[in-house]
Amino acid sequence: MVPWSAPKAFFPSIRRFLSAVHSGRMQKVLMENPVEIPLLDNPLLILMHFGNESRFVTLFQSTWKRIPEDDRRLIGDYWSEAKPTRIPICELSNCWIDHAGKYGQCTANGYELRFDASAFLILPENVATFVIAHELAHVFQKAEGNCPGGANQQENEGDANFIAEKWKFDRIALLTLEAFVKLDGFEKACRTLSGDADGVSL
Repeated sequence: MVPWSAPKAFFPSIRRFLSAVHSGRMQKVLMENPVEIPLLDNPLLILMHFGNESRFVTLFQSTWKRIPEDDRRLIGDYWSEAKPTRIPICELSNCWIDHAGKYGQCTANGYELRFDASAFLILPENVATFVIAHELAHVFQKAEGNCPGGANQQENEGDANFIAEKWKFDRIALLTLEAFVKLDGFEKACRTLSGDADGVSL
C-alpha cells in the first residue's frame, strides 16, 4: 500500500499518546513514529501502526467485506458526514492508555478504532474477526442514531455483540478463548485454539 499522510489535526488520539509517552505518564513501548496507510479506500479509513500490521490488515479487510453491503454503506456514509474536517482512523498499537485487557475499542463517536497489536499477532482468526466486527458494530450503532446502543454499558456491548452475530461472526469463539485464557493464559490459549503447538512468543 502507498504511504498516506494527513494534517496532524486528523489524529488527536495519537498526539495525546505521544505527549503522554514523552511526559513519562505511560510506559514507553515504542518511540518510533507511527506509519499511516489506507486501511480502506472507500470509505477512506486510515490505519496508524508501529509495524507488524500485515496480518491485521488482512483480517480487517476480510471482516469488512463480510458485513452486509447496506450496513457497510451506512457506516461509510456516517464516516463521510464529517469530511473534510475529520477522517476516521484505526490505531494498531500497544500504547493506548486503557488497552490492558482489551483487544479493541471504539471511541470518538465511532471515528477512532483501536486494536491491541500484540494480541492480533496470535489471536485465532475467528476471534480476531469477531473483535473487529464488534468494534465496527459500535460504529454501526452510531450510524443508525443509537449512541450508545443501550441504556448502560452492558446493554451497549450486548447490542454490539448482537449486531456482530447478525453479521455471521462467531461470538462463541471469543467466549471459548476467554474460558481458555482463565485456565492457561493468553498465549497458550491462542496456540491451543489455533492448533499451533509451537506458538508465537509476544
